[in-house]
Amino acid sequence: MAEVGIIYHCEGAGHAMRMLAIAERLDDKGVDIEMTGGGPGERFLEMRDLSDYTPTVTNMRGRFEKNKFKALFYIFSDPLDRLRDLRHWIREENPDVLVTDDVLGLIAAFLEDKKFYTVTHVSRDVPESTLEGWMTWAVNKLVSRKNEEMFYCTIWDGLKPEGAKQVGPLAPKGSERQDLDFDILFVPTKASEMEEEITEELEGYDVKMVGSEDWETQRSLQPFISEADVVICAGYSTMMEAAVAGTSCIMIPQTSEQNGIADILSDYEGFKTYSGDLEKDISSVGEPQQRPNGAETIASFLAEE
Repeated sequence: MAEVGIIYHCEGAGHAMRMLAIAERLDDKGVDIEMTGGGPGERFLEMRDLSDYTPTVTNMRGRFEKNKFKALFYIFSDPLDRLRDLRHWIREENPDVLVTDDVLGLIAAFLEDKKFYTVTHVSRDVPESTLEGWMTWAVNKLVSRKNEEMFYCTIWDGLKPEGAKQVGPLAPKGSERQDLDFDILFVPTKASEMEEEITEELEGYDVKMVGSEDWETQRSLQPFISEADVVICAGYSTMMEAAVAGTSCIMIPQTSEQNGIADILSDYEGFKTYSGDLEKDISSVGEPQQRPNGAETIASFLAEE
């Protein structure tokens, strides 16, 4: 395969990291890659000299939090602007195939008549919201008829969309070894409103908090996740990295999708939803089964195409 174009969803840095996990493995196999997506994840591309085009980003959750009425004007304009930009990028780069976890990336690939592959972890039964679940089902149904393969990247077994190829969770490579000495890694997200409460409960523990004043942006969280005894997070990307590392995880779900994931993973050893008593959760979470990295599976599949 001559060149793979990778488009990641722009709302949250985790999407960039999971797609970078695939990009790293493709690069190891001698496959040329180009990547774009914009948003919070762009800084991780810049650290790898992969960022040379920034498309319009969509952030409807953030817009509604700031001004619900004003956000209504952006419901269509932001996605349309992003779709335009992604189509422009595809025409400029002209990759042989595209891989994306972004719905607008999928639409852009289809409109540009490109061969494309889908990366997802959401099926109808995952979101807590019934409406969101059926919307997910409709998107997956439409996409499955057009893409070459849908990679369903999960910690759990089953629930995969019809026709999807289920693979393991995605995690990037670890960066250079760090001098690490702590017990708990706390990874708050912008969607989380519990940062202050959790920080207070963690007093007395040896903690590293991503995004704190003494935190320096890292190429990868994987060395920190591997070193930690417990990871506390809301985002599924961090949960996937914890599963690959075999690190216990306390989940603090905030969105419908995250709540659904937490419900599923509550049946798996090593994953526990925050109960309101963090000390009790940490002592009882158990140790998860270490999962194989799905990024290697996807990269090997693409490299042989």
